[in-house]
Amino acid sequence: MSDPVANQEFLKRFNVTITGCDGSLWHVSGDKAGSEGVLLCKEFSGVYDAPVTTIRQTTARSIGAQYLDHKFEPRTLVLKFDVKGGNRDRWVEIDSAFRQAWDYSRSTRITFNDKVAGTTRYLDVMLSEAPSDDIDQNTFLIGFSTVGITCIADNPMWLEEDIAESFIFDGLHYKHEMTVENPSDQPMFLYWVVKSPLSVILPDWDVEAIRNSKGFELDSVLDYRFVVLPHAGPGMNFIVDTQPDARQIIAPGFPSFWAQMRGQYFEHDIPPYTPPTKLPVYVNPLPWLQTLFKTPLDLPMNAPVPFYLAVAEALQGTIGQIPQSELLTHDFEWLAGKIDEAITSVNLQFDEFLTPAIRSRFKVSSIASLLNDAYTVIGNLPGGGVECRQIRRWSRPWGLSRND
Repeated sequence: MSDPVANQEFLKRFNVTITGCDGSLWHVSGDKAGSEGVLLCKEFSGVYDAPVTTIRQTTARSIGAQYLDHKFEPRTLVLKFDVKGGNRDRWVEIDSAFRQAWDYSRSTRITFNDKVAGTTRYLDVMLSEAPSDDIDQNTFLIGFSTVGITCIADNPMWLEEDIAESFIFDGLHYKHEMTVENPSDQPMFLYWVVKSPLSVILPDWDVEAIRNSKGFELDSVLDYRFVVLPHAGPGMNFIVDTQPDARQIIAPGFPSFWAQMRGQYFEHDIPPYTPPTKLPVYVNPLPWLQTLFKTPLDLPMNAPVPFYLAVAEALQGTIGQIPQSELLTHDFEWLAGKIDEAITSVNLQFDEFLTPAIRSRFKVSSIASLLNDAYTVIGNLPGGGVECRQIRRWSRPWGLSRND
C-alpha cells in the first residue's frame, strides 16, 4: 500500500464497509479499518462519477452536432485490498472468507460513510471477472497478500437508505400532505405502497415547472396533475413504482390489476435539488371500482380528476371534525348523503361537467351501493393507508449536495 499519508487522510474521513453476498461484514477503511483483516488500498477506480454516454445528432450539412440525450452505463469498479493474517494459517482463513463475500450472480454491497458530511451511500456490485492476486511462497511466510477485485454495478448510482412517510386513513380526513425532498444530483422516482382497503389519488406533479413558475406558492392543487388509482379491496395491497421503465403498479396475487388504470401513467420525477415540498394525497370519496361504470349504479365515468379532489376536500370540511366513534355508528346511506352534499357544494366549480343530466346520476342510493361494494361495512372504511418511499440516487459516493 503506497502513500501512507494519503491513506491516513482517507481513513480519517471515510468509513468504507463491504457487506458480502454471504452476509459477512468487512470494515476496510475508517474507524474499524482492518478489524477483520482486510484493508482497502489507495489504488481504486470506477468509484467516482457514474459512467455516461451522450447521444448527439448530426446531418450532412450541419456544423458540429446537436445534443439529444445521455444514458448512464453500468459501472465497473477496480479495487485492491490488503489481506493481513499475521501468520500463514490465519491468512488462509481470512483470504478464504473474503473471497466468499464476492460472487458473479449475487450482490455484494459497498458502503461509503462520509464522517464529515454525515452521508451514507451504497452500491450493489457483482464480480465481472476472477479476482487477481500476488500470491507466492512469501505470502505463506508472512501471511500477507493483495487481492484485486473487478466488479460491475448494473445500477451505477449510489443509493441512500429509503426515507418513508405514511398515513392511515381514519375515514374522516380525505386529504393528507406528505413531504418529499431530493437533495441529490439525480432525479428521484417516488415509490408508493397502498394498504387496503383504500381508494387513493396520488400526485404526479411536474415539480420543476411549478418551481420555475411559482416558486412553490401554489394557487390551487387542483391545477396540477394527479393519478386516480383503482380501488384496493380487502387484502389487495399494491405497489406503485413511478420509474418510467417500471410496470408502475403491481398487486401481488392480482396480475391484471394494472389494467384498471384506464390508460393512466406516472410521468414526472422529483428533480435534483428539490427542497422540502408538500405533496397532497387524496382518498377518493367515489372509489374507482369496475361497478362505478356499470348499471345499475350508472355513475358518470368521465369525471375530471379535479372533481374528485374538490369533492374530497368538501367532504372533509363537512365530517372532518366529528369523532371517529360517531362515524362508525352511521351507515353508508348517511355517508353517501354527505358525499352528495359535497358534490352540490362544488356544482358551480364544475358546471361544465355537472350538467343537470350528469348531476341527476349522482344519486345517494347509487353512491351508497358503491361504498358498500368497496368496503362491505362502514367499519372497514378506516384502516387503509399509504406509504411514500423516497429512494435518493447519487452519481458519486460522496459530495454533490448543495451544502457540500
